[in-house]
Amino acid sequence: GVGVGVGRDFDNNNGDGHNSDDGHDDDDDDDSDGDNSMKEEWWNGISASAHKLWDTDTSLTNTNTNSTSARTQGKTNQHHHDVPSEFNIYAVMNFYNSWKMLLSQSLRSNPALRNLTRRIPNLQSCVWDVILDTDNSYLDGEDSWVERLLAELIYVRPNIKKEDVAVRAMVHMRDCGSAVQAQVASAGVDIQQHITLEVMRGNAGAVIEALHNFGGGSGAALPATMTALLCGLLVENGQIQLADLSYDILTEKFLSASSAIIASFAMQHNNNVGIDLSTKLLQPYITPENMHITAHVADILCQHWPQNDGEVLGLLKIITDAVQRGSYRMLDACESLCFSRYLSYRRLGKVESSIHWLLRGVECASKLGVDDEEDDIRSDVTRSMCYRQLTRLCVDMCSELLQALLKLKNSSTTKEDASVLFNVIKQTKKAQDVIGDDEIVDLVVLDPSISLFVHVTDIGWNILQRNDKAAAKAIIHCLEERRDMDGSMITLSCPAFYGCFLSLAFDILTAEEATVCETNEASVSFDVNGMQVLFCCLDCYCNAEKYGTFSNTTTRNLLCNEITVENMRVALGKGLMRAFMAQNAQIGKVKLNPTSTKQASVVNIDQFLE
Repeated sequence: GVGVGVGRDFDNNNGDGHNSDDGHDDDDDDDSDGDNSMKEEWWNGISASAHKLWDTDTSLTNTNTNSTSARTQGKTNQHHHDVPSEFNIYAVMNFYNSWKMLLSQSLRSNPALRNLTRRIPNLQSCVWDVILDTDNSYLDGEDSWVERLLAELIYVRPNIKKEDVAVRAMVHMRDCGSAVQAQVASAGVDIQQHITLEVMRGNAGAVIEALHNFGGGSGAALPATMTALLCGLLVENGQIQLADLSYDILTEKFLSASSAIIASFAMQHNNNVGIDLSTKLLQPYITPENMHITAHVADILCQHWPQNDGEVLGLLKIITDAVQRGSYRMLDACESLCFSRYLSYRRLGKVESSIHWLLRGVECASKLGVDDEEDDIRSDVTRSMCYRQLTRLCVDMCSELLQALLKLKNSSTTKEDASVLFNVIKQTKKAQDVIGDDEIVDLVVLDPSISLFVHVTDIGWNILQRNDKAAAKAIIHCLEERRDMDGSMITLSCPAFYGCFLSLAFDILTAEEATVCETNEASVSFDVNGMQVLFCCLDCYCNAEKYGTFSNTTTRNLLCNEITVENMRVALGKGLMRAFMAQNAQIGKVKLNPTSTKQASVVNIDQFLE
């Protein structure tokens, strides 16, 4: 490249206007002005683009010589024919030898070039000697073996075979004072140069062995990681064939690197950083097929206690892909991370945040074996640990809220109890909003426990606002039978809560009776169907032992102390009477207004008793 550049200056600035090489000036004089650019790019028959003969890219041969850009710059593509369609070592070496011979002749016979060299003496030692007398241009103690090897490959042996590069490299290493041997690495050998030679020879196994012996197997994080990454590159490039080995060297190296990273950061009290880096290192190999690495990462994450939400989100982003590919072990790890954040917030009393992380665990379970492209298909989440804990938490909050509501109805209720009830209702309302506003609400809202929680929250909120009709409607929703997704008949409430719901219904019926006596208005909170549900519930409550409703471990919520079974029967009877009166009044209105689109359902006493 330097020789060509000087040659161009020489052609244009010869002083006397003549070229030192005969045979080209006459031809140049006959050329038109449009060919001046070609004369600048040629030096005594050697094109400035001759170096492209080394290239194997033939895209230049298809260049349009009449392009607008070429005409604008005043240049043409006349020399593109010099780029061969296939690499030809003989043609390349012919141009290469001619170029070196021309440069040598010019240094001896060209006055301008000789004058330039005398004016700048460093050109001789730093440029001309390196190009023309490469072997004698080396400076002991200054030039490294890399510089010597590159100079030889460029200016002495450009056609060397790749198998012989390691031999020449070893020669220059030895000349530069290195004690590197060809076969084995003895004591005092520069391990970096030894590894370089093995890479040049294509001996990938020796490279990994050398790295392992010189730090890769010491337990230090950095050398172990570098050994694993290099092993991964060699396997990916086909230099190491795992099928030919008796064990999976790639997995072993990455597991060692992961353990070294975790141990190194644990000693510095930065265990979370070590977990994150280790997981990122193993991410490409976390697949259901690679059971060793998947189990290793899952065990580490299941034992990890994250300190903040950002750490968990980062880990979930790394391992969610493995869950989508069907890894149950990684799903357990995801749920363990989410569950740990749930416990942290639960201990702090932050119910909203704890529910949020349970929902994140359910979301991970919904992605098991499901690709991102199939958003309409989701996995079954009912077996999820976070899902089961979410339902248990909802039942516990229902029990807490029902107990607080019963204390409010007690005659010995204090202001402190009222304050507790308000706080409980406020907390459960926020929890209900968190579930309702979440993007995966459709996965959990149909669960009986969560539906029960929603209705119980509505009961407490409506009682607090003195809306007895809405509260009565929510009570019936909790107690009435409905068809489950599997076709079976269920009730949202478990029998253990029957006493609480009957006590709340008793208070609503008593207040309704007092209002009717004062205003003589037939306003009912429970319709006939609702009263039928309450009678069935009371029957199950009174005959719990007969029906076997409760087990020995079930805690049964009884009626309030002020309410007896007889009082409850009387209240339900009077409520049924008011329900029939209200129904008959509704039927009368329909008969008087036959155009009304609303039709009252007729239920007589015989049907009710059935």
